Amino acid sequence: MTAAAATEDRLLLALANASDIGNTAEVSRLLDAGAPYGKAPLIRASKNGHVGIVRMLLDRGASVDATDDYRTTALLWATKHGYVDIVRMLLDRGASVDATDDHGRTALMWASCCGRVEIVRMLLDRGASVDATDINGVNAVTISSCRECQTLLRGAERLPRWHRRHSLATWGHAANKLRG
Repeated sequence: MTAAAATEDRLLLALANASDIGNTAEVSRLLDAGAPYGKAPLIRASKNGHVGIVRMLLDRGASVDATDDYRTTALLWATKHGYVDIVRMLLDRGASVDATDDHGRTALMWASCCGRVEIVRMLLDRGASVDATDINGVNAVTISSCRECQTLLRGAERLPRWHRRHSLATWGHAANKLRG
């Protein structure tokens, strides 16, 4: 390995670590010093809820659909952990709404499984597939952990993808009635 490659590797590792712990000043310094953003920094920042760092990395050109060793994207991690602002930002920046991890799970499946109602609504609004199944044949409705998510998903199943965006308010109202 050349000295330049070793330096680049050290910068990338330092950037990933700073992104992981939420050290915005260090992330900014490393990016200004020419650190490559690779895939790990965005994924780590998304996984740990560091909105400012996610924004900074995306503004500098980090790939919104980069994956880790488990084929998990920043969107999937942010969804699992319930970071609504990061999910919204990633979707606004063009993240693939139906990207899957190494088990074939989508963000909608994770949001449904974790009871993340606001994220379920957001993903459906962006056209997420309700019919997608993981490697075990499970879909978002089957894996859902809360009644409100199930109501939204079952309503969306009956709607063509293009029509979901305009009908979510109706299904959200029905889910609110169930909550009582």
